[in-house]
Amino acid sequence: MSTVKNNFLFSIFTRFFLAISGFISTSLIVKSLSISDFGLWNYIFAFISIISIFALSGYGGVFNRFVAILLAKNEKNAIFPLVTYFLKYKLLMYVLLFPIFLFLKFNLKIKLICYLIFVLYDINLYLRASLFQSTLKYNLEFIGVIIGRLLWLIFIFILYEKNLINIKLLLYTFLLSEISSFIIFLFFTLKFYKINVNNKIFKHFTKKDFWNYYLYSYLSSLAYFVIDTSIDKLMLKYFFSSREVGIYSAAVIIPIYIVNFFPTNILTNILATKFIILNEKGSFNFRETIFHYMNIGFLLYLVSIILYFTFSDTLIRFIFGDKYLPFLFVFDTAFSLFCFKSFLYILAPFIQVKGLAKAYLLTYVSALLNVILNFLLIPKYNVLGAILATGFSVIIHILFLVIYLNYKGLKMKIDYINLVIFLLILTIYLFKNIDFNLKFIIITFLFLYLLLRSISSIRWFFKLILKI
Repeated sequence: MSTVKNNFLFSIFTRFFLAISGFISTSLIVKSLSISDFGLWNYIFAFISIISIFALSGYGGVFNRFVAILLAKNEKNAIFPLVTYFLKYKLLMYVLLFPIFLFLKFNLKIKLICYLIFVLYDINLYLRASLFQSTLKYNLEFIGVIIGRLLWLIFIFILYEKNLINIKLLLYTFLLSEISSFIIFLFFTLKFYKINVNNKIFKHFTKKDFWNYYLYSYLSSLAYFVIDTSIDKLMLKYFFSSREVGIYSAAVIIPIYIVNFFPTNILTNILATKFIILNEKGSFNFRETIFHYMNIGFLLYLVSIILYFTFSDTLIRFIFGDKYLPFLFVFDTAFSLFCFKSFLYILAPFIQVKGLAKAYLLTYVSALLNVILNFLLIPKYNVLGAILATGFSVIIHILFLVIYLNYKGLKMKIDYINLVIFLLILTIYLFKNIDFNLKFIIITFLFLYLLLRSISSIRWFFKLILKI
């Protein structure tokens, strides 16, 4: 079995485990905490996520591109020096960002715990990215992630059984799980990086090329967090209270897990380095790949929508408890809009393939739109306003990316009939007053028609998996 196929299977299993363990741990936490405490718990992590932007985030796309170039040029010995070259700047940022955590309205011990979680969580993400991109061995990430999250799940079960779940203990146990992951990633880093660190890094690209590309990637990362859920949580806390943050946080959990588990996203992330190498050699069919990926994305998103709306009441009661049922429409709207992010993740690696760094700046347009819509909609529509603001911003971002890629001469082939059918089915589901039997007949017919139109893309997708 090839390395890429192994990586795909490891990625599928890892994300499946994270989705299942995440649902279980979230269900136990949300049922144990009040809506306000659950909101406060999510507010803390929203704060940590936003601060992590300033710790030189946005390196994923940079590693995808420049490590792939080194691999294409058979310069494997230059990869570890590149990783350590960038790491020293991140360590400096960790020191400089510490004073920001002193502004949290908690006692000093909790502030220090939050800071340590921030450092370990961010450095684990960096080690994961650098390990995978430089060794192309997803099993290294698999081991570190699984052990850390399994430990976290065990802690949650113990606290739940003893009725001891509270924010303070959750922070302590999460810190312990991140420490365990850090030890594993550090072990593999020291084991696999027995390479001459004096190797010349910038032989096939200059420092200017590296930092210019990173600047665009970083600015995009900065803006992306503005259209992420973190900024919504902070703004809801500013306009209202932790209770609204709790409702919002619960509503976006299901679509976030669905998006992260989409096979197209997993396969695209796994193949990103391979695609860049093929592009460097002039043997990458951009138009065909993006066409089939988008069709598969439409189909998978539609299956997710049908399953969700069929079992939404039961699902929300099972995961979150009866106290969240009055907010069912908020959950439905969040699922419908936030799953669009899967298309954003599908498009992003193709920007890396073509090296279109300036495309990242389009994120700022949607980020500015999100801030404006949040200020306009949250005071009037509460939690629903935050969901609408971010959902529409993501859709606008996707449209801008498609327009930009076409403008750069990468004529994207999109099946617009599939897109119309998809939007029609989504609209039918959101209108609750349509007769159930009529709704079932219409949606079944449209789905089968969409399925038939996507047969060629399904065949292409499975051929791609079998080839790797």
